[in-house]
Amino acid sequence: MLAFLGALCRERGLRKEADRAFARFDRLTQGKADYRRERSLFLVGQGGELPGALRLAHADHAQRQDVFARDALAWALSANGRHREAKTAMDRALGLGTRSAQLFYHAGVIHHRLGERQKAGDYLSRALGLNPHFHPSEARKARILIQEAGGRRQEAGGRRRVP
Repeated sequence: MLAFLGALCRERGLRKEADRAFARFDRLTQGKADYRRERSLFLVGQGGELPGALRLAHADHAQRQDVFARDALAWALSANGRHREAKTAMDRALGLGTRSAQLFYHAGVIHHRLGERQKAGDYLSRALGLNPHFHPSEARKARILIQEAGGRRQEAGGRRRVP
């Protein structure tokens, strides 16, 4: 929640509040195995130490091997420029059938980085269709990427969204 709060504050221009939330998140999670996944996602989201984010994601995946561990691993792989491996990891995560805006967003960005704009737009639209406010900054980024992928898309649930 602290990482989410920090992202929300940053998106609203509240830099000091964001920095405080991020610093508290860092203090509370540093070196704790139970927070490897969250720290990995945080580091990727902040453009932090990306090789460290990948190490954390690998360790979390080795420990838990669930859909969100696969997602975090895919996200960290992609952030480290290993997009093909990220796509494979994300395909495994999505293959379990979990419907999550975060999963669909990550899948969309990975496909975008691979130059697969149609597939990217489809996943990003699914993310926004499930929850148009799933993350303070990532939902906005999803809309921008959808525009880059070719404009409006039909979102899940039959609604049209204008990015």
